[in-house]
Amino acid sequence: MLLFLSISPFRSYYFASPERYSIMKKGYYFLLLIYLSFGLSPHLWSQFRVEGARYTEAKAPEGQRMKVLLLNGVSSATTLYFTANSGEQLMTYTESLRDAKPVATAQYNGTAWLLVNPPLGCGYFVQPSQGLPDTYYWLIDYAKQPFPQAPFVAEIDSDSPCERVVLRAEGGFTDFSCYTPQGVLSPVARSYKVQYQDQEYDAANTIFVEKKRVQMLQPQQGVLRLLASLTDTEFTLLGDAFSEDLGYAFEPLYTQKLLGQRVDVHGDLRLVGSTSKADSLPKGSLPRSLSAPAQIEMHAIGNAPVATLFQWRIVRGEAANAENSSVVFQYSGADCSYTFTEAGAYTIELSATSRNGVCSASTDKVTTSVQTSRLEVPNAFSPTSSPGINDVFRVVHTSLVEFDGRIYNEWGNELYHWTDPNGGWDGTYRGQSVSGGVYYYVIYARGADGKVYNERGHINVLDGDLQS
Repeated sequence: MLLFLSISPFRSYYFASPERYSIMKKGYYFLLLIYLSFGLSPHLWSQFRVEGARYTEAKAPEGQRMKVLLLNGVSSATTLYFTANSGEQLMTYTESLRDAKPVATAQYNGTAWLLVNPPLGCGYFVQPSQGLPDTYYWLIDYAKQPFPQAPFVAEIDSDSPCERVVLRAEGGFTDFSCYTPQGVLSPVARSYKVQYQDQEYDAANTIFVEKKRVQMLQPQQGVLRLLASLTDTEFTLLGDAFSEDLGYAFEPLYTQKLLGQRVDVHGDLRLVGSTSKADSLPKGSLPRSLSAPAQIEMHAIGNAPVATLFQWRIVRGEAANAENSSVVFQYSGADCSYTFTEAGAYTIELSATSRNGVCSASTDKVTTSVQTSRLEVPNAFSPTSSPGINDVFRVVHTSLVEFDGRIYNEWGNELYHWTDPNGGWDGTYRGQSVSGGVYYYVIYARGADGKVYNERGHINVLDGDLQS
């Protein structure tokens, strides 16, 4: 069957069965409905809109079918549009639905109620012929809401003087408010935009860097509270969360410069002459285990000019039990060093105090341990064959705080003497390689755990090919 269907503004030709024709017809009507809704009558797809005024939406009270809208003033050019079917009435209320009444000045255009130069500070809704409205709208005149005035001052929070700051202004910091349909006066959150200077620790470069911060703060009992800056700064009030969207020309307010009191401190610990294993650790940390004598350098990094007084402490024992442990090292200053010479566990502590001595901060405690001693002496090496393999006579050791080693020939002549256990004999005497054979060593050492070593024995100097 040949069927011809023409629905303006669409025109197509189909060879189709009656069933397919029915489906296609429904599709065409659906497209036509979309076209009419979006192209001809915006009221059909928009329940509410505003023309002739800047507006934005605030957060409505929890659990309410409400939208709270802020308008930056209205005029004769401002019009509200409420989509409504024929027979549905535009209503307004001031405190609850009990005082709701029709909006006498509104006009119905067949698809929506139009309200020109609308009153604000009240609620609106479209009353359907049956049931309850889908949404209630509360409109606030943003231009008439009280803004904080100078003087704008910053103070140390008396409840938390080392951590927080209080900002006060003439008139206070307030929220908005609205009435729910049930007649409950509810606050509408209003955040204020505050800018100030701060510092931030850069762990990669172990320094504090300047940082400008902008925070949105909600008022608490008419004031703003925030975490204190790590530096001296003034605070600037730039408006609230809606100022920019609404084009409100708010003149910034500035506090006096407030001297910082909050302290932040970080420790940079470095093992002098560290091994590759220690070098692979995160910057500023120590290996869990050290071999004495182990010298560490300690550098304190604080948020200047607030943090000025530093104190380092090293105590015996693990961090959990360090409070009652004996102090082995204490130093007042930013930079120092210490050498561990005794076996056992140690906890390193760093604290900093503000310039007025009121506030302080501490780093996390760092625990390390000095190993018990060990000394092992090889009995052969090959200084002239197989270069790079076993060509220096060295002892294997851990935590030796004293060392004295000597090499003798068979006639008792001293050929070599060294006092650093990390050193060793390269098999030469007066710049010449010794011949292969048996030689003798005498080694005295004392460990970090107090153990004494008196080692004597012989060593074979091999001058043949070890591989063979």
